[in-house]
Amino acid sequence: MSIQPEVFESVKEFLKVAPGLILLPLSGYLAWKKISNKVLASFSTYHSRTSASRIGNIVLSNLKDKPVPIFSIYATIDRHIAIKVEEFNPPIILKGLESLSIDTSPVSNYYIGKDEYEPNFMPPRKIELYVFSIGRPIKCKITNSHSIESFKEFSHYSTAISSTRKFNGFVYNDNVLYAIIYHFEGKLKTAFVEDGGFITNEWDFQYNMIPKEQMKNISGVIDFLKHCKYNELFTNFSVISPTENERRQ
Repeated sequence: MSIQPEVFESVKEFLKVAPGLILLPLSGYLAWKKISNKVLASFSTYHSRTSASRIGNIVLSNLKDKPVPIFSIYATIDRHIAIKVEEFNPPIILKGLESLSIDTSPVSNYYIGKDEYEPNFMPPRKIELYVFSIGRPIKCKITNSHSIESFKEFSHYSTAISSTRKFNGFVYNDNVLYAIIYHFEGKLKTAFVEDGGFITNEWDFQYNMIPKEQMKNISGVIDFLKHCKYNELFTNFSVISPTENERRQ
């Protein structure tokens, strides 16, 4: 069976055009990917007795290599209620392939018409975030799973929970038996006395080790400080047990 010359020529012409026909939808898809936006968002909620519940902090991550100007951010609840989370004038810029943390402004109340509305951002409510930029609003992909327990590969781990105790703004643990609070050169200072007698934290003086026999109680620590003439160096001072102080509160 022989192929007619005109058929052969038609096939040749089609093959010349075919690659363009195949590449056309691919080019369109790539162009759409280039001009579209993709933003990830995570948020925390804030609750207070003196202001309305709100989305307190938002972290936006731009997955595209182009900037996104942001005029406002809105949240929707169960695809029924829309709430303005924050507005920016002038707009802020979310740079390409970068992240941005936003602390939102508190509000006194929300109203729908004349009725006061108390938003609930907690599960099982469906919360969606929209970034209003140039053109259509950008629906953010919510990624609020920052806890290790939310990932299946860590489900068999036991999680150690941190506990932080502070005294005068400084973190301490059970190794601290006493705290020395004193005024020196017009500034309030806080030093810690470890269970071995070593004085740490805000303490830059020559004598920094309290003998064991004077570590038995607060009176012994005070006697040590007076023996070293620190009572003459400081404007005033006191010694307390942070642990006992915590128990009394």
